[in-house]
Parts: sequence; structure tokens; C-alpha cells
Amino acid sequence: MTVSDVALQSGPFALAEAELYRVSVPMHEPFRISSGGVSDKEAILLRIGDGHDSGWGESSAMGGTFYSSETPESCYEELLNRVLPCVLDRQFSSMFVFEQELGRLSQNRFVRAAVETAAWDLMPVNGPHLSAAARLAINLLKRAARIALEVAFPPVVMRHRTCINAR
Repeated sequence: MTVSDVALQSGPFALAEAELYRVSVPMHEPFRISSGGVSDKEAILLRIGDGHDSGWGESSAMGGTFYSSETPESCYEELLNRVLPCVLDRQFSSMFVFEQELGRLSQNRFVRAAVETAAWDLMPVNGPHLSAAARLAINLLKRAARIALEVAFPPVVMRHRTCINAR
């Protein structure tokens, strides 16, 4: 079973709300490459919900433009002004359809990672339409997303919070 198979089996879901959190965590040692460096790890945490449950994702672009053209600022702006307004208050027939729409909305891999991870974390694992293998795969994706966030941001320093509600 591939991830695409699981995405096709995932069943319908809706996104009703989102919260963006800008965080900055001091590093023990600066990250440096020949074109620049950072001493704080900035990221955007995304919580999306369907009105009952929620899922978490992370956009972890490096600060400054020395590493890539995507930065925490550009990811935040794209999530806030382009991607989230287009996916909130909508029903998707499957995660596969959702990922296709997300690919149409953004080419920014850090933006897509945040939204896809949060959507997979939100995905229910007890639907009758899911095979045992799909349930296992979704559980593994959910666990990996939670562990990554807990390891990356244990005592998160909150800088900015933005709530976006479809209702």
C-alpha cells in the first residue's frame, strides 16, 4: 500500500478553522553555512480543525534568504493570505483530492508540508472505509507529526498568533 492508496481511501473531511503560531527557539549553537547563519530557529506552527478535532503541522523554512527563497515570513504570508483562505470552509472527498488542490495553490514545499501534516494529523482513523493497512499508515503519520513537533519545540516561545475562522 502506497501513501497515494491511503490518501485515496481516507474518505471525506472538512476544514473549518485554523490557527497560525510564529515561534522562535534559541539554538544551542548557531547553524552556519558559507552563505549565512542563524542562531534562532523560526517556524510556523499550524493547527487546523474541523469543528470537533484538530491536527498540527509545521512550516520550518530557515530564516533569511541564505538557505532558500522560502523564509518563515514568506511561508506565514502565503499560509495566511493564500492557502488557508482557499481550503477553509470546504469539503474534500479524500486526502488525495486535498493534496492535489494544495499543489495547485502553492509550490512552496514548506507551506505544503505544514498543511498536509496538519490534515493527516486531523484525519480520523476509525472510518469504515479504511482498510487495516490504511489505519496503520495514518496512525504512523499522526505519531510522526506529534513526535516531530514535541522534539522541535519543547518549550515553545510564542511570538505571534493569528486565528482564521471560516465561520
